[in-house]
Amino acid sequence: MKPPGLRLKLTLAYSAILTVLLALSCVAAYYLFESQLEAEITDELADRVEALRGYTHFKNDVPTLIFKENDPEVALFVRTAARYHQIYSLTTGEMVSQSTEMQLLGLGLVPNEVRTASQASGPVDIETDDGRVRFLNDRVVSPSGQEYL
Repeated sequence: MKPPGLRLKLTLAYSAILTVLLALSCVAAYYLFESQLEAEITDELADRVEALRGYTHFKNDVPTLIFKENDPEVALFVRTAARYHQIYSLTTGEMVSQSTEMQLLGLGLVPNEVRTASQASGPVDIETDDGRVRFLNDRVVSPSGQEYL
């Protein structure tokens, strides 16, 4: 049997190099796309939290979401943005209120975790049976000075 010629060796070498470069490009594009999506999701969450501040009012010194339920756009936004939320008193660490979806997930914090969460900045991801849920903590202060998370 005759050894492979120069043409075949060059063709195989170029094919191998092209395959490696293409694979590296795909991996780089994947990680770039993933980081861009993560940043956009975090920005969207921060925007929603900031917007919900406008609908957060204090009733008997406890924060509640108050909005015009007869305005379909506002109602949809508030219900969507506050789908997974909990409100904790930073003084006692006790839960003040939570959404129905959070209650169904069964996620909650004990007082020590509330204090730790109040010190953390940035989003927090929690794995559930249904997938990952991202939370962003925000502090609100009542007119009397009571702090809530």
